[in-house]
Amino acid sequence: MTLCGRVGASAYIPIHLPPCYRHTGLYFASATPSWGYGGIDAFDTLYGNAIGDKLDLAREMNGADAEIKVLSALRDNLRAYGRTKDIFTQYRALPEKQQPKYYTEHKADIDTHRAAKKTLSGMKQPVPTAKTVTAEIDRLRASRSDADANYKRNEAKLKEMEIIRKNLYSIICQSKSRNQSKHNDLDLS
Repeated sequence: MTLCGRVGASAYIPIHLPPCYRHTGLYFASATPSWGYGGIDAFDTLYGNAIGDKLDLAREMNGADAEIKVLSALRDNLRAYGRTKDIFTQYRALPEKQQPKYYTEHKADIDTHRAAKKTLSGMKQPVPTAKTVTAEIDRLRASRSDADANYKRNEAKLKEMEIIRKNLYSIICQSKSRNQSKHNDLDLS
């Protein structure tokens, strides 16, 4: 017997099962009918490919998250540098006698400026602008959002495939045990 599930409007994917399971009514569909008439092995291949897709999407999301984290730190340094640049310039322009007093009043901003400058000077030149970095972060977030949507669709597909897979293997195991018991009954006669 062959159980078929519709894919699209006209493609069918058969699973070959013993005749005693004709009444079970198991159907499954696939997004890609290209694997043809391979039976359980083809379904397992399709299932393995779906798992591989899920892992690829997870890697893509993790890579985007890591890059967003690095770019966010860069943007924060660029913003801190820009925000504290005037204060640091004023501090450096003061005579040496007035610098300690000005430093104590603006210690946090001056230290922030020095740390941001040290971080940015260690980068390859030219350093991008905060606007450019923000645009790249937005692009990565959109890409990550798309990957997340695909991941969720793939996860739902995998859950459905797992149920189908368990049902198919259960039927095959039941068939083998029934065939074995029929064979044993025939030997006893």
